[in-house]
This record gives sequence, C-alpha cells and structure tokens, in this order.
Amino acid sequence: MVRSKAQPGRGVCFELRGNCSAPSQVCACQVRATGKMYACKRLEKKRIKKRKGESMALNEKQILEKVNSQFVVNLAYAYETKDALCLVLTIMNGGDLKFHIYNMGNPGFEEERALFYAAEILCGLEDLHRENTVYRNNERHIFDIRLTTLPIFMALLQTTQALEFHKCLDLKPENILLDDYGHIRISDLGLAVKIPEGESIRGRVGTVGYMAPEVLNNQRYTLSPDYWGLGCLIYEMIAGQSPFRGRKEKVKREEVDRRVLETEEVYSHKFSEEAKSICKMQEKQSPEKCSETDLLQ
Repeated sequence: MVRSKAQPGRGVCFELRGNCSAPSQVCACQVRATGKMYACKRLEKKRIKKRKGESMALNEKQILEKVNSQFVVNLAYAYETKDALCLVLTIMNGGDLKFHIYNMGNPGFEEERALFYAAEILCGLEDLHRENTVYRNNERHIFDIRLTTLPIFMALLQTTQALEFHKCLDLKPENILLDDYGHIRISDLGLAVKIPEGESIRGRVGTVGYMAPEVLNNQRYTLSPDYWGLGCLIYEMIAGQSPFRGRKEKVKREEVDRRVLETEEVYSHKFSEEAKSICKMQEKQSPEKCSETDLLQ
C-alpha cells in the first residue's frame, strides 16, 4: 500500500473489521469507495490523557505525514471520533518479527534471512533519518535474500547520511511488521523525535533490553541508539533470544540495564565471523563517535 490523500472537503468512509474497542487497538478497516484495506490504529482519548500521551500521539502523526518510505508503515488518513484518535496505516498481514523469530520452528533465523531483514530495516532507518524523503532509486530497494550478504549490507550502511533526521528510538521485534510478501516495515513511531543538524538530545526512552548505553547513562546522543537497536535486532534474529536476556528469563529491569552496560554479548556457533562483526559495530560506542563512518571502520 502506498500513501493516498483524501480530497479536500470530502469525507472518507471506513468499515471497521475485528474488535477495535480496546485502547490503542489496531484493526483492519476498509475504504468503502475503493475497497482498499488498511490498518486502523485507534488511540482512546481518555487513555491518552491519563498517560499524558497527547504529545506522543501528535508526534507520531506528524512524523508519519512527512516520511514516505516502503520500509516504514505509511499514514494514509487520520481522523478523530468523540472518543478516539485514529491513524489509518499501511496494512501488514504478515505479523511482527517477534512472532516469526519465536513461533516458526526453532527460535531464530538463518543468517541470510536475518541480514535480509536487517538490510530492509536499515533502509527504513535511512528514510526516517532524512526529512521529507522521496524514493531515490527503487531498484536499490529490491532485495533478493540470496544476495543480501555482508558487502551489500555494508554498502547500504555507507549510504546512510543524515541532514535533518528523525530517530526511531524504539527498535524491537514487535515494532517490525511483515507484509504478504515477506518484506518489512518499521512501525510505532510514538517515541521518534526530530533532531536538527548539529544538535543532540538526552532522555531515557525505549524498551528494556534495547536501550543503548548512552541512553541508560543519560548522555547526549543523535543517531547511535538506532544503530545499537539494529545490532540488538540482528543478534536476536540469529540467536533466537535477546543479547541481554535469555528466552523466557525473568529478570528485573535493573539487572538487564547492568548487563547492557557491563557485560559482553555471547555469540554461539550460529554466528559467522561476518555476523559477529556487524553486531559488534553497535557495541558500547560513545554517542559522539557513533557515526556512519565509524560503523564502517
């Protein structure tokens, strides 16, 4: 699905399918006039107000309006009812990456498949890191899983250059969605922020186990947490578990944070030397050093 705009002065009729009554529920919807299917993300106003999430909801809408990428869930329409704010988004029928990692046989993927997803996630990050992005060369974004090797992944990494950019800030398997053809899109940009060129931010936001050391240490940062999150995702896709918490292991938040800051990741036989090198690029780099050039060294 690609973005389509409503005609000025014309309402858009939606047909809700499935249970869309729960707070922050996502359900399928259909435009009656065209028959096109979308996903409707319903944000209950009472819940937003209670959690003081007005700015987060508005932030996600504003970023989605500006970013047009085949690797980021796109906003088709936005509207509100008496009780809820509704974002009508690209529909993704393939489930999230977490489901595929843990529920399709043995946990984890073959390395080729993990790098295939990583390359598409990287392209999504590149588009998020560029404001008002346009499709530059669609051929570059067509991947064959058999061809997604380390040199191609590194070449993609080298093209990521930011002027004014948005940070994703919450990369985790649950926020990576698959379509009917096995391609991915980054979703849930409520924590994303815009950072003008030459500036940095500070703030502890994200999900336990996926936050970079500079976030945990309340240091200033720009892009580095996104690449840290990408490294964690690659590790989890191959290992079949988070780098800092075993599968189904019950660990307190403080202990997970300690592991992120103080322990080294353990790489099993499932990791080739190339895969290890990719993951280690993201390891504990200071925010001022974590640029695209540093990641390529």
